[in-house]
Amino acid sequence: MTVTVHSVSTSPQHAFSSARQPQIRLLVGLSVEGEAYAGVTVQHLLRVRRNSD
Repeated sequence: MTVTVHSVSTSPQHAFSSARQPQIRLLVGLSVEGEAYAGVTVQHLLRVRRNSD
C-alpha cells in the first residue's frame, strides 16, 4: 500500500481552520503532536461515538 501526503495542517485550538505545517509528529494512538484533537480524552465526535460502548 502506498500513501501520498500532499500537505499537513494542525491547530492547537478547536477551530474551523488550521495552519499548514512543513512537518508533523505522529503520536501513536493519540493523533498529531500539538493538535487540539490529540489525546486520550479527546472530545472529537467520531471518537466519542466509537468509544461510547
